[in-house]
Amino acid sequence: MGHSMGGGVVAQAAAMAPERIRGLVLVDGASVNVVKSSGYNPRILEMARINPGDWFEVTFRTLMGTLSDPARALEVVTDARRCIPAVAFADICAFGGFRMEQILEDIRCPVVIVEGSEDWSVPPESAREVERLLREGKD
Repeated sequence: MGHSMGGGVVAQAAAMAPERIRGLVLVDGASVNVVKSSGYNPRILEMARINPGDWFEVTFRTLMGTLSDPARALEVVTDARRCIPAVAFADICAFGGFRMEQILEDIRCPVVIVEGSEDWSVPPESAREVERLLREGKD
């Protein structure tokens, strides 16, 4: 099971060692190509490098969605801001650089995808695309 970027990690593990993985659960982490699915500006890394802490805050406020309790959103953002800027920037680079479409055909085990309806970084239509490609690869 992998949440967010962890979804990419476990998917990569399943692609690299299919004999060791019997099933996957991807929670808010099933994007074929996160740069395309999230509408990232191609200059996002350049902009994020200037102040990764602020970028992280904006990202987490957006990820909370409109249904989240404002107090809970503040709590999550406060935790995110504690991240060391270099670590935040490395996370942004890894997130923007992962391409699940390159490994989907190598995943042989059953996959369950759990996705939030307001997730802008991995919108539901992107998760449906992963599901479609996985089904095609198993046919």
